[in-house]
Amino acid sequence: MSLRSRTFSKRMDAPSTCADDASAALRQDIECLFARACAAGDLEVAEHLLTALEVMASRLPGSLALDATYRMLACQLSDDEAAQGVGSPSSKR
Repeated sequence: MSLRSRTFSKRMDAPSTCADDASAALRQDIECLFARACAAGDLEVAEHLLTALEVMASRLPGSLALDATYRMLACQLSDDEAAQGVGSPSSKR
């Protein structure tokens, strides 16, 4: 392999790595915002952020990041219901 082809190969790899890092950072930012929206009870905003996370996860086959996001949402919703007394035996009377 010539020096020129090795240099070109390295340059072709660099943007992909940078793009992957940027994509991971963006996903982490959206996950944090999603958690904040859920904690604040702004489920309409959380829904939009969840849609963005779903789009990003569809690009990564086998990604477990979206599973963690769904678990976070489920926990948040069950915590909200518990705080409001929804689903408790006394609330069904």
